[in-house]
Amino acid sequence: MHDGCSGAGSDATAMLQKVRMMGFSGMPLPVAVDIPCTNCDHTFSMATFESACPECGMVYAVTPCSANDPSKIRPAGIGA
Repeated sequence: MHDGCSGAGSDATAMLQKVRMMGFSGMPLPVAVDIPCTNCDHTFSMATFESACPECGMVYAVTPCSANDPSKIRPAGIGA
């Protein structure tokens, strides 16, 4: 049994690990979100719970519990 989305909080690395552990990283978001990359300013469409900027490789994650709130998407690092 897993503990839902608790423990992921605002720590982007923990959030990414949680999404991967839960098996959601490649699953589609309820609604794709256009986000500006915090590393290179390229705007791209984040369509899965784990996505990477196509320009620089910055990896972003959001938990299923927070998928409806774009402000909860966190950058976890380049090539994370």
